[in-house]
Amino acid sequence: MLNIDFQNREMELNESGTGLFAVLPLRGTSVMGAEFKKLGVYGMKMKMKSGDWTETSENGTTEVYGFSPIINIGPDSIEFSGNATKVVKR
Repeated sequence: MLNIDFQNREMELNESGTGLFAVLPLRGTSVMGAEFKKLGVYGMKMKMKSGDWTETSENGTTEVYGFSPIINIGPDSIEFSGNATKVVKR
């Protein structure tokens, strides 16, 4: 599990079932090898971009399917970069 605390500028990584965890300062961190069958973003500000195509949402619902991103975690934001098989905006 990955818990990101922007207020305290730290993240906590927990290994399931072992009690092992690490607390790290929230800086330029990347997570690679993540795969999502379905990633839902609900009621959040979001911007998606691919080439000349840009889609934004101030407070809507977006579902991304078949997504294998590199996740970049900064002190104020999380950025997902990668390929998806389908994007649905509601």
